[in-house]
Amino acid sequence: MTTTSPTMDVLIWGLGRSGWGALLLALKKGYRVAVSEQQPLNTQTRQFLQQHDIPYEEGKHTPQWFAQAPLIVKSPGIPPHHPLFHEIPSLSQRVISDIEWGYLHTQNTIIAITGTNGKSTTTKLIAHLLQTANLPAAFSGNIGKSFCLQIIEWDAPYHVVEVSSFQLAHTQKFHPKIAIILNIAPDHLDWHKTMNHYITAKWKITQNQTPNDWLLTGSDTLTQTYLQNQTTRAQHLPIHYTFNPKTLEVSIPLPNHTTLTLTRNDWIRALTPQNVAAATLTAYLMNIPPKTIQHNLSTFQGLPHRMETIAEYQQVLFINDSKATNVHATHWALTLANPPIIWIMGGYLKGKPDWTPLIDLAKQKVKAIICIAKDWEPFYRAFHHLNIPFHTADTFTEAIHQAWQYAEPGATILFSPAAASYDRFQNYQERGEHFCQTVWNFVEHQIYQKSTA
Repeated sequence: MTTTSPTMDVLIWGLGRSGWGALLLALKKGYRVAVSEQQPLNTQTRQFLQQHDIPYEEGKHTPQWFAQAPLIVKSPGIPPHHPLFHEIPSLSQRVISDIEWGYLHTQNTIIAITGTNGKSTTTKLIAHLLQTANLPAAFSGNIGKSFCLQIIEWDAPYHVVEVSSFQLAHTQKFHPKIAIILNIAPDHLDWHKTMNHYITAKWKITQNQTPNDWLLTGSDTLTQTYLQNQTTRAQHLPIHYTFNPKTLEVSIPLPNHTTLTLTRNDWIRALTPQNVAAATLTAYLMNIPPKTIQHNLSTFQGLPHRMETIAEYQQVLFINDSKATNVHATHWALTLANPPIIWIMGGYLKGKPDWTPLIDLAKQKVKAIICIAKDWEPFYRAFHHLNIPFHTADTFTEAIHQAWQYAEPGATILFSPAAASYDRFQNYQERGEHFCQTVWNFVEHQIYQKSTA
């Protein structure tokens, strides 16, 4: 391990997923690179760094390294109020994010997506619409590969990149051809500290755009309120659409003064009308004909853990929506799922959510609620007055057996937690995988019992 300040062109601050991509891109481009990681490194990582003669430190951040580094690529998880920013006043001028680092090493077209909800699905959906229209596109960022790693493996003519406020906060030259701010709601205020800082970070997505570029923003009242005092040089296009909750049709006005109307089967895997409207408008701006967009929307497969149909048994659908970690996401799950719904929900609550958007939907569509949260009482207080059967369960096995007691042909057993996973699982992916495996085991056991009866 190197103890003195090394000679370097760039310092990688944090060696997580994005840090690895930034490191490999620096090596490919011939930079002298060093690594500073607060956590202990594993043996394989140490061996890699040693084999490539990369100076590194672990378990600490030595201020001298940061004071002498000409450029620093920072992990998104390191907050802007880290003590090093106060200890070294010039530090913020030399810190960039991994998406900025990637941008500096590609000349190709970038479509960037940010927002509080729906970023990953919209990112993959836009890439799908481009790819199926024979435009060579790759998606990266917070979904799939890191942006830097994607550039190493294939510097695609069109990069569709999901970017977070953490990454945007440390951009200087990042310049997407099309920038999308899907929505803005209070979030990540432990990292940003203030709502103004959060909004300012999001708005940096358009800071280098020109009148030849496009900025798409959510048309919902909250987003427009937050962004009303912001200015851009890009052509501004609000993401307008109309949604019929009975037929699930979505109508999207296009810039040529025509409207594209989509049926449920056209867009349902895109999860929300906002996702599909943002992707449709982006594809249209990329000169893809509306009829082609409509056809290719219907072939989109969606993402795991987002309204994912995982089984159907005796005309009962099982849907995994583990990614629904807040009220907004579960609102759409309940809107889109076919009634009667047996709703499996609950988890770790971040603050005190406003359950109002779910109340009317639950009254109309939910036959029973099964709560899997360790602390189930806040959920009980929110929904017990609806006179809908409310049960608690310690495991998914218990929850699914309880749900099955209410199932009937045409019903949906929907797992949409409206809460984070941290009370029982490391993340929503692990939670969703546990749910899926439990459902498959349950269905297999039901089939076996029936065959041996």
